[in-house]
Amino acid sequence: MAKITPEKIAKYQELSAESMRSVPEYPEDQFKGRGIVICGGGEKYFTCAWVAISMLRKWGCDLPVELWHLGPFEMDDKMRNIMTPLGVTTVDAHEVEIGHPVRSLGGWELNPFSMIHSSFEEIIFLDADNVVTVDPSFLFETPQYKETGACFWPDFGRLGRNRDIWKICGVEYRDEPEFESGQVVLDKRRCWKEIQLTMHLNDHSDFYYKHVHGDKETYHMAWHMLGTKYSMPDRGIDALRATMCQHDFEGNRIFQHRNMDKWRFKGNNARIQGFLYESECVAFLAELREKWDGDIELPMPKSEEGLALLAEIGEQELFTYYRVDHDRRTLEFKDNGIIGRGAASCEKRWYVQDTPEGVELVLAGTAPTCRLNKKEDGVWRGTWVSHERMEVELIPHVVAKKHRAGGGKYVTPISGKAGRRYVYEREGHDKRVIELMPDGTVGKGHARLESKWEVIAFGESAPVLRIGPTIDNPIVELKQQPGGEWTGRWNKYERMPIKLTAVDAEETEPEESVIADAPVIEDVKEVIEVADVRVQDIEGMKFLLIKPGVAHSFIELQPKHVIAGGTDAEKWWTLQSVQGNGELLVGPREDVAMLRFERNGSGIWKGKVNDDAVELVEIPRDIYA
Repeated sequence: MAKITPEKIAKYQELSAESMRSVPEYPEDQFKGRGIVICGGGEKYFTCAWVAISMLRKWGCDLPVELWHLGPFEMDDKMRNIMTPLGVTTVDAHEVEIGHPVRSLGGWELNPFSMIHSSFEEIIFLDADNVVTVDPSFLFETPQYKETGACFWPDFGRLGRNRDIWKICGVEYRDEPEFESGQVVLDKRRCWKEIQLTMHLNDHSDFYYKHVHGDKETYHMAWHMLGTKYSMPDRGIDALRATMCQHDFEGNRIFQHRNMDKWRFKGNNARIQGFLYESECVAFLAELREKWDGDIELPMPKSEEGLALLAEIGEQELFTYYRVDHDRRTLEFKDNGIIGRGAASCEKRWYVQDTPEGVELVLAGTAPTCRLNKKEDGVWRGTWVSHERMEVELIPHVVAKKHRAGGGKYVTPISGKAGRRYVYEREGHDKRVIELMPDGTVGKGHARLESKWEVIAFGESAPVLRIGPTIDNPIVELKQQPGGEWTGRWNKYERMPIKLTAVDAEETEPEESVIADAPVIEDVKEVIEVADVRVQDIEGMKFLLIKPGVAHSFIELQPKHVIAGGTDAEKWWTLQSVQGNGELLVGPREDVAMLRFERNGSGIWKGKVNDDAVELVEIPRDIYA
């Protein structure tokens, strides 16, 4: 890991200090009583939570339990109903986050967040995979808890003296155990600032988790940063296979944290030697399997409007996802609530839900990314709910097979099996002929960045021709001009202007083609035929490459446009020919032309690099044949 700079340390120390200056007063009327908090959504952790809570009830623990989860993809009504008889209330952290926004809430960050925002004033926090061997309620009555209001348990290791986290947090080195945070007992009233500072450190998990493992040492550091005492049993962990056993202040085992081999809903659960009451846990698993099939149902709107919009989205399927002033791409909405084409870490899932303000469409990764409402023009609009909080538009569109032509008729933009040829001009760079094939690929003239194409229409607006390495990631979007040509600009790299002009070809059928109305350059066809002959003529030829300031080299133009010899800048070649002007292009790969040569008729091809003359001298075949 790179050495952390004093400037970065100062930055995060100031952020911590500012967070402490802005901590609100403890809300006197918000939290009541004692309870247990567990984070356990999704099949994996819900299964563990069921065992943990069932064991709590087995030992007579009657404290209310809050089971926290991250959004509707981790908890459905059936799962809630299963937990209700055990005295469990489920809490969606993302709904709480709306009123209490944080930077990150995708994993360990949920632990302190749930502690702060649980309805209880005094809590026992348990990891979902932590099984108690007694009713832990007595911990609230121990002298150690009454003295400090916070009980933590030791981990195996100790933070070394040379760890950066001491400097980052401004805490003097101490030779003491790290925290194992699978169980915490906390009085929020007495430790309000400490747990708030812990949340701040987790809110910047993108920094602090590089210096400590997850959330566990953020409690450790926060308490020391504020000079606050905590309580910890003297007895360390008794280690079983995949399990950490923790003890009370008298040295009795009370927690069995099965963190390395969690309970499995599907498949076998290995027996662990020394694990107490394992048979009871396995019996609770069998009971869960009788109540639940392991599937989590998608959230469904209940209103007629919501159900109608849900069906409409499923029928439309493809949308242009436009992050205003940032980027756009195609998203595919699958029936199972999964985003197919165009999915990314923040846009993996989707669902429709009823809200007091109306029906909304939610796009989510591990957490809701944006909430959108459908407007009168048919476009869904809203904003990201985290990070940049940018404006978002989701525009229904139809792909090439459903492109809307005049009079409401849907036709394909390319008809016939042979495809359609166009002059593809990158203004100030090069020109070549490309062929848009009916299957959405680029045939003749294709390159790495120009291998797929589609025509789409945003609602009722004019069609857009997209060309790129994939249709989800176009390099250019072109709009048809009154004269028939298609124009646009690369959306990255050189961002050069692009023009696409149709070439007359006998195999096309203009009367059925959306793009076929473009003007024709009559002499291009003849040039292409000449160019094809020239490719055959020079393929296999050897040249002497003369560049200024470097040693001369020999190159060979091999089949499939490969160059043998030369440097890394000369690995690919092709001929471009438009309106009588022929060029030999040479570059490191098919989408980059570093050198352009024109033949002078005497076997010498002339070009330039940074205004310096470059030459390719043909070597007669009879010399090396």
